[in-house]
Amino acid sequence: MSLSLTVLLVIMTFSLPVTASKGETGSYESKDEVIYAKLKANGAIENMYVVNSFQIKDQGYITDYGKYHEIRNLTNLVDIETSQDRNSFLADGEDFYYQGELDGKKLPWDIKITYLLNGEPTPPEQLPGKSGKLEIHIHTKENKTIDEVFFKNYLLQITLTFDPLIFEDLQAPKGTEANEGKNKLITFSVLPGQEETVITTARVKNLALEPIEISAIPANLALDDFDTDDMRRDIESLTDAIAQIHDGVTDLKGGVNELTDGTEQLKKGSAKFAGGMKQINDSSGQLKKGSKQILDVLTMIDSSLDQMPELPEIDLEQLEQLPDILREIADRLLEFAKGLGDFIDAIDEIDSIDIPKEEIDEMIKAMKEAGIDDEVINNLILMYELAKDVAETIGDYPANLQAFLEEMAKNLSRSAKEMEENLDLFDQFEDIDGLQSGLGQLASQYHTFHKGLIAYTDGVDTLATEYEQVDDGLAELSEGTKDLADGVTELHKGTGELHDETKDLPDELKSEIEKMLEDFDFSDFKPTSFVSNKNKNIGVVQFVLRTERIELTDEDDQGEEEEAKKSLWQRFLDLFRRKK
Repeated sequence: MSLSLTVLLVIMTFSLPVTASKGETGSYESKDEVIYAKLKANGAIENMYVVNSFQIKDQGYITDYGKYHEIRNLTNLVDIETSQDRNSFLADGEDFYYQGELDGKKLPWDIKITYLLNGEPTPPEQLPGKSGKLEIHIHTKENKTIDEVFFKNYLLQITLTFDPLIFEDLQAPKGTEANEGKNKLITFSVLPGQEETVITTARVKNLALEPIEISAIPANLALDDFDTDDMRRDIESLTDAIAQIHDGVTDLKGGVNELTDGTEQLKKGSAKFAGGMKQINDSSGQLKKGSKQILDVLTMIDSSLDQMPELPEIDLEQLEQLPDILREIADRLLEFAKGLGDFIDAIDEIDSIDIPKEEIDEMIKAMKEAGIDDEVINNLILMYELAKDVAETIGDYPANLQAFLEEMAKNLSRSAKEMEENLDLFDQFEDIDGLQSGLGQLASQYHTFHKGLIAYTDGVDTLATEYEQVDDGLAELSEGTKDLADGVTELHKGTGELHDETKDLPDELKSEIEKMLEDFDFSDFKPTSFVSNKNKNIGVVQFVLRTERIELTDEDDQGEEEEAKKSLWQRFLDLFRRKK
C-alpha cells in the first residue's frame, strides 16, 4: 500500500463522526457468523477464522464473546478491545464486521478425505502429475466434542470441480453433475444427523485437482406443504384391489371345493359302475357255457325224436335249472342298475357347477399377481374344463344304460317264466309226436335266446373294457381337482396374508410420513453461536470449508527440469551414488 493511500485512510478514519459517547452501551438486532476453514487435501484443518457481522440497533459499545488469537476490524480502523473471551467495539449505528482467527478450534464434523490411485491408497502429496484410475472417498461423521446442534440441524453440501482435460469417465452414484464453464461439478448433499461416505471415480491424466468446497447451512427443507392425499388414495385403491382379489379367491376356493367334491363322488360312482361291469363280464363266460349246454341238450333231444322210435333218456334237471339261472342274472342286472344311481348323481353335480368366464379371468389374474406359475394355472383351468367335458360327453348315457339294464332284467325274468311254462308241457304230452313238436318249438326258441345271450355278453365285454379307460380318466380328474383345490388353498392363504399385511397400509403410510416429516422438521431450530454460547440474538451461522489444491509445485517442476538437463552418463552415475 502506498504512503499517500495510508495517510488518506488515517485522515478519513479520524474524520468519521462518532456520535456515541464513551462508555455508552449499544445494542444490535442480530449477529451472523460465517466460519471459514482451510483444510488440507486429506480433510485436516489447517486454519480457521470467523467473520462476525452485526446489525446495529443502538449506537454505543457492544461486547461480543469468542476466543481469538488475532482480531481484525473489517468496518473501520478503530481498535477492538479484547480481554480473554470478551471483544468490545464502538458501533456508530451502521452494520459492523470483524474477523477473528481461531486457534485449535474443531469443526462439528470430522472430515476425512482419502485417495486411491489404481486401487492403492495414495497420500495426496504424491498425486500431482500422476495418471490412472482415481477414487476420491470423502467421509463425514459427528465430532462429539462439539455441540451436536450443528451436526443434527445442518445440511452439508460437498462440491468437487473437475477439468475435463484431466478427468474422464466421471462416476458419482450419490452425486449430482452440473457444468460450470468448461469444468464439471459434482455435488453431494449430506442430510442433518447423517454420517456419510461419498465416492467419486474417474480416469485421470497428469493429475491436478481444484479445491474441494464444503458448505454447511441450517436445513430448511420446507416440508410443511407436503401433500400425501394422492398417495394415500393410490394406496387405498391398492388395498381395496387386494381385498377384492382375496374375496375372489375365496369364491374360487368355494367353487373348486364343490368341484372337488363332485369329481370325488363321480370317481366313486364310476368305480362302482366299473366294478359292476367287471362282475357281470366275469359271470358272462359261465352264463354262455350253461346256456350252450342247455341248447345242446335241447338240440340232441329234438334230433333224437326225429331219428329214433324211442325217446332217449333226458336229464330234465338241467332244463329246470335254467329259469333260476336267468332270474339270478336278472337280479344282478337290477342290482347293478340301482348302483348306477350314485354315478348319475355325481355326473349331475359336476354338470351343475358353472363358474362364469369373468370370475375365471379374475381368478387367473389374481393367481398371476400372486406369482403362481403359468403352467400350474393352465393345468388348473384344463382340469376344470375336462371335468365339464366329461360330464357333457357322458350326458344321459348312464341313465339310458340304467333303463336298458332294467329292461333286460325284465326280459330275462319273462323268459324264465315262459321257459317254466314250456317245461310243464312235458307232463301234458300224450304221445311222442306231441312231445317232439313241443321240444322242437322249445329248441328253436332257445336257440334264438342263446344268440341274443351271446350278443349281450359280447356287448358287456366291450363295454367293460372301454369303460376302464373312462374310469381311469375320471380317477385322474379327481386327483387333478384335488391338486387344484390344494393350489387354490395355498393361493387363498397367500392372498389372505397379503390382505392382512396391507389392509392397514394407508394408516401406516400416513404415520410413517408424519414421522419422517418430524425427523426433518427443523422449524423449532434456534441458531446458536459457534464461537461462544454467551453470544445472543444469533441470526445465521454458516460454514465455508475449502481444501488446498493438488498440483505440481515449483520445486517439483524445478526437480523435473534438472533431471531432464542431466546427461545419460550423469543419470547412470546417480544409480551408484549413495543417497544422503
